[in-house]
Amino acid sequence: MSEHLSSFLVDLACDRSRMVAFAADPHAVLDGTRLSDDERAAILAGDSARLRKAMGDGGGGKGGIRIKKKPGRPKPGKKKRPAGKKR
Repeated sequence: MSEHLSSFLVDLACDRSRMVAFAADPHAVLDGTRLSDDERAAILAGDSARLRKAMGDGGGGKGGIRIKKKPGRPKPGKKKRPAGKKR
């Protein structure tokens, strides 16, 4: 996985001023990075499949990110009813 690409995307998402600068002139922001030409092209194209591939995912998944639910926590707004009682 490209650490430069993932760091760039996280920084872009977390830094509002950098996002505004990127929206105004993406080439200028990308010139100040250590991204490869392929990574830059994928960002400029807005192609999520190419970005996933550049990050080490085959383009069909979530790039190895797994979100696990915590057991025993009810969904917000849902109340558990005692067992055996019906509406």
